[in-house]
Amino acid sequence: MSIFFHRFRSEFVKRRKFIEYSFLIVNKRQYSIREMGKSALILLAPGAEEMEFVIAADVLRRCGTFDAVVLPGGLGGAKALADSKVVGDLLQKQEKSGRICAAICAGPTAFLSHSIGLGKKLTSYPSVKGELAGKYTYMEENVVVDGNIVTSRGPGTAFDFGLKLGELLVGAEVSKDAASKMLL
Repeated sequence: MSIFFHRFRSEFVKRRKFIEYSFLIVNKRQYSIREMGKSALILLAPGAEEMEFVIAADVLRRCGTFDAVVLPGGLGGAKALADSKVVGDLLQKQEKSGRICAAICAGPTAFLSHSIGLGKKLTSYPSVKGELAGKYTYMEENVVVDGNIVTSRGPGTAFDFGLKLGELLVGAEVSKDAASKMLL
């Protein structure tokens, strides 16, 4: 299992080291990102919608390993992620390598701020649609996948979002199995 998550204060977002020195405790042993196989980095900032993180992380954990960066929503959290040069650099490297960049709720506004997936299809929480519609092909769907960009609408679509990420990363069969174990 290799889900990495960061809860950070705005002043730490400006420093590059918060990514370089991230650790995950697994069976009382610390693993650096470089030691693990595939992994996902879920970025949390003050004001993030915790439900979107918890559900997506749990569904992905049940699906196994993966390779994605996931941005939960919440207006405050999305703004902190959008304002961070470190997050922008990370997302740009992720996109350039063809790996998954995913965001839910207001999280896609960070994509706009860092010029991620411009022109692609996406969705978001309805209140931020106006910010995104001019630079993206905006869709009114629960989950939208366009290449390596995966987006979702908000807390009510978090299960669908997590399951779609699981499907893309480890396969439909594993994702369906995880869904059935959660009675979805």
